[in-house]
Parts: sequence; structure tokens; C-alpha cells
Amino acid sequence: MQTTLSSSATFYEDTSSIGSKCVIRCDAEAFRIIKLNWGALEDYERDRDGEVELSWTVQGEALTKLMKICNNANTHRDVIDYLYQRFAAHKRVVHLKLLKWFDTKEITYYFSEY
Repeated sequence: MQTTLSSSATFYEDTSSIGSKCVIRCDAEAFRIIKLNWGALEDYERDRDGEVELSWTVQGEALTKLMKICNNANTHRDVIDYLYQRFAAHKRVVHLKLLKWFDTKEITYYFSEY
């Protein structure tokens, strides 16, 4: 992979006091789907500040496999561009569509919540 720090793309981002944002990011170590939620009652139930970050991470051999199925991507940007073009139309459910696609392609990922 190239030596730039990382590449990313935002699928959507709310500007209200209750909302969410979904971003994909790729660097030499990992590909991540990051979904931020804020301001809803359930967000305050999970975090006293009402901000929750959900993250799905692809690393190691799974990242190499992901790059291959993304048209043999050579760079971080290639991975981001491929996935953004393929999934941008899904907007609010894009993270679910990406995860389903990962499962279909047998791409291993790890989930975390902060």
C-alpha cells in the first residue's frame, strides 16, 4: 500500500443536535467503517455525553483480501473510491450493506463501541 497516512470518505453527516455520521477510512494498518451517533435518548443511555462511536475494523490478511476484491486496489484511495462508488446510494444503511457484503465475501472484521 502507498505511504500516505490514510484516505477516507463520508457517506452522510447530520448537522442537527440528534443525528449520525458514517465514514469509511483506510490506511496501511486497517480499513474501518465508523458510525457516530449523538443526541438520541439511546445514545445518552450508552454514554453520559450522548456520543457513541461504532467501529468495524478489517486488518491483516482480511485487509489484503479486501484490496483484491476492490478491483485489485493498490492504494488506500483505491479501496475508498471503489467502496464509496459501490455503496454510496445506500446512505443511512450503508454500514449494514457493507457488513453484509463483507460477510458474503468472507472478509473478517472486528466490532468495537465507544
